[in-house]
Amino acid sequence: MKLAKLGHWERLLQAVICRRNFGNLASTFNKQLSRIPAVSPKLSKGLFGIPELASSEGFIALEERVKCDTDDLVAESVDNGRQRKMVEVFDELSDTLCQVADLAEFVRIAHPDRKFSEAAENACININALVERLNTNVELYTSLRRATEESDVAPLTSVDEHVSKLFLFDFEQSGIHLPENLRESIVGLNDRILRLGQRFAMNSHEPRRIPKHLLPSLEESQNIYSLHI
Repeated sequence: MKLAKLGHWERLLQAVICRRNFGNLASTFNKQLSRIPAVSPKLSKGLFGIPELASSEGFIALEERVKCDTDDLVAESVDNGRQRKMVEVFDELSDTLCQVADLAEFVRIAHPDRKFSEAAENACININALVERLNTNVELYTSLRRATEESDVAPLTSVDEHVSKLFLFDFEQSGIHLPENLRESIVGLNDRILRLGQRFAMNSHEPRRIPKHLLPSLEESQNIYSLHI
């Protein structure tokens, strides 16, 4: 999946960078308005015009839709009567996942309402977990590999072949060749890494109060620094 092309630590770094870049935007979100205009609930369309996101619970609905669409696309991928090229199905599958995952990532970083940011964080985690499960799906991998190395429903262009090989590489990075118990272990470890990484990124910008007596003196700091040169 395209979503999985960034490793978890790369995604963590991306989140930290985004936090810096969106500092002004977050400040705008947090700015207190002198007068808040009245908005009729009937006119409220939700975040970015998405009706489900009129409330934070809407992320659950978006997740469920992604899961249903993903199941349909996976079924199409492994169907012997498939009509579209495999790379086209995979491209739609990746796009389906990223549409919600990228939206949730942005809301998680930039929205000032903790309910929205936490709901978006849960959506990020759940969709990434879904991606990890897809990347360890042997039947899906076998169908893609057969279509890439043998033949597909239509001739592949050079771009099709290149993209297909990138998708295959994602599977191989996720340990598709390993026994089922080890693949399950990888999914669990990646999920834990993602959760810890997102929690670290969310809290890294918060100020922390440390008692002065716990801080090293200037001389101690210089000695510590000299040991690492």
